[in-house]
Amino acid sequence: MSVLSVFRPGWSARSCRSGASDDCLPEWPVQDLCREAAPEGVDVYFENVGGATLMSVLPQMNIGGRIAVIGMIAWFSGANMDQTIPLPAMWRTILTRRLKVQGVIVFDHGHRRPDFESEVAPLVASGALKYTESVAEGLESAPGAFIERLKGGNLGKQLVRVGATPRLSHPIDDAGARMRARRASSRQLQAAIAPNAPQ
Repeated sequence: MSVLSVFRPGWSARSCRSGASDDCLPEWPVQDLCREAAPEGVDVYFENVGGATLMSVLPQMNIGGRIAVIGMIAWFSGANMDQTIPLPAMWRTILTRRLKVQGVIVFDHGHRRPDFESEVAPLVASGALKYTESVAEGLESAPGAFIERLKGGNLGKQLVRVGATPRLSHPIDDAGARMRARRASSRQLQAAIAPNAPQ
């Protein structure tokens, strides 16, 4: 089995191949490149985004192929939906090629998270598994970062840094903790002296 990945401008084929891919295709024009890279067609397609990439890969699907749908962010904004989703053609392809299409929701597999973390965390720590983040600075940049995410302008996970990295200990935090501890002790003492008194 061959594994193909589609990478976007800003990603390099080298970083794409550092994953599990045998070959990496630039995002445009996916359909032509997909035909060249997989001349025998596509049996399994892992759909992350929707939009033009899906519509390019769909005609390459083999009879009995499977599509796991994990995301469709390209359509979240609703812009140009009628131009980018020819529904009759899409359904006809699913029908005539007897495709199996199934949604995959990560929360359905929450019970497996400890196993995932124990296996993946060492790979991230060692550098064997790499990840990419787009970080926007300041809360005021959050709306723009959100729109860029919908438009596919981010690479990897989109984050917004709203302040400095929190410190483990700070004098104000320590003073607050001492104050809360004193109040709790006072309530306990009051309860011991007058158990029926309002707290």
